[in-house]
Amino acid sequence: MNTAIARRWRRAARAGFLLLTIAAAPAAQAAGVALPPLPGLPGVGEGVVVHDQAGIALSGFDPVAYFIDGRPRGGLPAHELVHAGAVWRFASRANLEAFRNQPDAFIPVFGGYDAVAVAEGRAAEAGPDHFAIIGGRLYTLRSAASLAALRADPRLLARAEERWPEVERQLAR
Repeated sequence: MNTAIARRWRRAARAGFLLLTIAAAPAAQAAGVALPPLPGLPGVGEGVVVHDQAGIALSGFDPVAYFIDGRPRGGLPAHELVHAGAVWRFASRANLEAFRNQPDAFIPVFGGYDAVAVAEGRAAEAGPDHFAIIGGRLYTLRSAASLAALRADPRLLARAEERWPEVERQLAR
């Protein structure tokens, strides 16, 4: 089985679809057993920024770590959770469980799109290295310049909140 198909089966299993081992799939096909359809892959334009075909949110960084450690930390494949059409990775099992219990508390505002760009009426992917926690909410930004703009203009977040519904409608579904 080629690697792309194997990845899709693993994603389907993580998403809670029928669990079959990759090795069993060719045997099932040879025996004439119909395999269940695979779910569609999440797209970059879906409510949360996801990266590559694996649909990994926040570039694989742990959203809980921003709050606990005050800095970005890479998540581990051993600590993954599928939520809102994306795979979220965590640095520890405790962080995964915290997210599972209250995902809305940790998901970046504007789905991980740059808050400054949203205030300007457009969507731009943010990187994991530039962020701000304001009012207990995580905002991700694409650059140090965006972070400086956010800090310099307290009205920027209000403009972004107003424009987000319009920007979100423009995202490809």
